[in-house]
Amino acid sequence: MANVITSDIYKRLFQPNATEKELMSVARITTLVVGTLVTLGALFVDRFGGAFEASKLFTSLFAVPLIIPVLFGLLFKKANSSGAILSLVFGVATGLILNFIPSISWQLATFITIVVGVFTFGFSSVWTNRSTAQQNRVDAFFLRLRTPVTLDEQSTISNDFKRALLLLFMFGLGAVGILLLVMSLPSLSDYSGQLTMIAAFCCLAITGVLYFFLPKQTSVVP
Repeated sequence: MANVITSDIYKRLFQPNATEKELMSVARITTLVVGTLVTLGALFVDRFGGAFEASKLFTSLFAVPLIIPVLFGLLFKKANSSGAILSLVFGVATGLILNFIPSISWQLATFITIVVGVFTFGFSSVWTNRSTAQQNRVDAFFLRLRTPVTLDEQSTISNDFKRALLLLFMFGLGAVGILLLVMSLPSLSDYSGQLTMIAAFCCLAITGVLYFFLPKQTSVVP
């Protein structure tokens, strides 16, 4: 979050020539503010009906209106910043209003928010124009999307790096399997305990199978 606000918002929109020291200060302040807000939210999460209810509320309020401009901006060349901003504003406002209507479920509220965001984005993008600079940036972006990557530009991943990633995945999967196995022991007589043990053995079995697919470690010649 701090990196997004510092690099994508502060540096790109407000201070393109910001120094590393200035960016570090902004990142620290952002981390402090976001951490404080998250901590305060955790203290009052019970007022939303629990963590799950709070997650549903904030997902319908912010995640849905945010994903619409991102998705449409990648798919349609006509999309512009005015449509993105209006779609976000109207989407969040719609979600807030519907949240205060108890008769409307969160599923229906989310669907209505999507519809409002899509129509607002589409209408605004059609009836508003870009500046020449914005149009040039959009044309350059879609040109890069259409341009195939050459073999020289493709990055190669070494066997050692693949091996390290697979070992990390195996360690995590094996740890989950052991944890599930321990959790299942006190309730083996129950159906849920038996399912947990089956899941544990599946995790451990997959970990064992993955061991045979480990890339060979590159020998280091001194």
